[in-house]
Amino acid sequence: MPKDSYLLEKKRSKLSLTASITESEKQLLEVELSTAVSIAEHQSLVFGKKDLKIKIFPIIFHLTSDYPFEGMPEVSFVEDFTRMAKMKITNFHGQEVANVTLATIPGRNRINLYAHFVDGSKEDLEQIMSFVVTVTLESKLSGFS
Repeated sequence: MPKDSYLLEKKRSKLSLTASITESEKQLLEVELSTAVSIAEHQSLVFGKKDLKIKIFPIIFHLTSDYPFEGMPEVSFVEDFTRMAKMKITNFHGQEVANVTLATIPGRNRINLYAHFVDGSKEDLEQIMSFVVTVTLESKLSGFS
């Protein structure tokens, strides 16, 4: 079966895909996703065990989750998802850099990912990604000045 594939059956199916972004033959990003898929009573797709890897040199974000979404209470989503999922950041040698959890943002009606680093510090991943994007854009745009 090809690397990107899907297998459709009446009751249970599997979806696997790989996507990457390269620039000048250098891989910048690779995403791998594998999940079981089934059809709910109301004919919507339900994703079972999910396995997601995002590789951005020099780190790998890995998520595995058994959170079913279907029939789960909204009020305890953050706690239930965090309990039923394993999220971590490693380097390319497999050494753990951080565990990742979901958390609500105080004063806002939204959630975000937080990295709990092995040194005991904690960072909001949205702020880290915003910084990375800003620095990357500034370095690219400085060539046009």
